[in-house]
This record gives sequence, structure tokens and C-alpha cells, in this order.
Amino acid sequence: QSTWGISDVEYDKEKNFLSWRTNVFGAFCCFQDCYVNMPLQQWEMRAKDVNHVLVTIISAVAEIELEIKEDQCRLNFHEDREQMIPQLKNVCGEWMELLDIINRLKSIGLNIFPEKYSSEYVSICEKEEELEKFTHQQMAMTVSGVSFAWSRFNAEEVLGKNHLVIQAHDELAGFNEAGDEEWFLLYVGMDKMFRLNFDEFEETFSETKKKATMYILTCFTWQSLGFNPSHWNEWRTQVPFS
Repeated sequence: QSTWGISDVEYDKEKNFLSWRTNVFGAFCCFQDCYVNMPLQQWEMRAKDVNHVLVTIISAVAEIELEIKEDQCRLNFHEDREQMIPQLKNVCGEWMELLDIINRLKSIGLNIFPEKYSSEYVSICEKEEELEKFTHQQMAMTVSGVSFAWSRFNAEEVLGKNHLVIQAHDELAGFNEAGDEEWFLLYVGMDKMFRLNFDEFEETFSETKKKATMYILTCFTWQSLGFNPSHWNEWRTQVPFS
């Protein structure tokens, strides 16, 4: 790579426009760090209906909203969100398969989907693969009625590889008395899960449980963690478990 013959390089962040001066006539190319958007800063998976969710991902430079319904996906664009970059507008609104979504994002310089070896190039809070896999399976089975979100307590200095924390919210329960959504923290281990008695805004982390009982990590026992039983039972009748 060389910048010989190139001077006065300027980048207009607002217009996303790169300019330079050169005394060389010919073709030019520029390279982008493949992992400039990693590690991801935040994520949220919001329940909409049975087999229908909204996934919001905030990276270092952009915010992505991915809507998933059955086996189709689409990107959504919101003018009022500060981190929604203008280039997203041209690739939003059309239902397609996930691989097509990934390719469209890469075509405008947004690479937010980790590859097999991405962890070797990006600093991450590494967790046990089986723990992550099983937690993802349980989230997938319950996300039609429960929303999930990233938690800052997953930092390596707080939790080790064998434990993780996620935020959860019972969408069928609506709002609390103050008119706000009630999110709580779930502490997940290799063989158990319990609800913590503090929320995401607590200054320090503690493994203090809401109840003395440890719960086996399955979606069928989640109403014991604080979900409204009547709402939970209503939701379970809607979900086609096989």
C-alpha cells in the first residue's frame, strides 16, 4: 500500500465524503479495516409477535435495526436515530434472506457479523461456547414473548468465561405502575440460572439472588424467575413447540 503522490486528504463525516489531491493519473483504491465496527457496543432483541422480532445492534460507528419474521429479514431505517448512517437508507425496507442482508451491509462498508476467526482480531469478553449456544437456544424459544438485551456486567473483570448476564423483559406484562418497562437481570451459568435483585443501573455487581432457589436453565421454568404466570401461560399456548 502506498500514499505516494497523494496529499490534502480530507474526510467529511457528515456527508461521508473522502477527497484528496494527486499529481498521478490512474485508478485509486482505499482499504477499510474489516473489524472497524467490532466489538459491538450494545444489542437488543425485542419481541413483536410469534416468530417475529426486532434486533437492534449498535456498533462503534453505526446502529442497525434488523427485523426478522419467520425465515425472512429486512433492515429498517429511522431518521431520528443519531447513529443511523444515511447510506443505510438505500438498502432498507426489502424482505430477503439473512445472507443477502449481510452482503448488502458489506457493500456499504458495514461488517457487523463476526466470522469464524473474528475473535483473533478483536478484543472480546470470551464465554464458554456451550454456555452461549444453550443460552441462545433458550432465547430463541422464548423471544416471541420476552425481550432480551446486552448487559454491561459481562465484562471480563466482573464475570468469567463460565457465566454471563442478560437483561430480560416480559413483553406481555406491559408497564409497571410508573409507566415504565420493567427489565431485570438474569445470571446464567452452565447448569443454573437465577434472577438478580438489582438492575442494569446498579453501580457494582453482586451475585445476590432474588430468591434462594436455583433454577434449571430451560424456557419452561422461566415463569419462576418473575414473569407473570397468566401472561406466560397465555404466550406458551401461542408458540408451536416441536
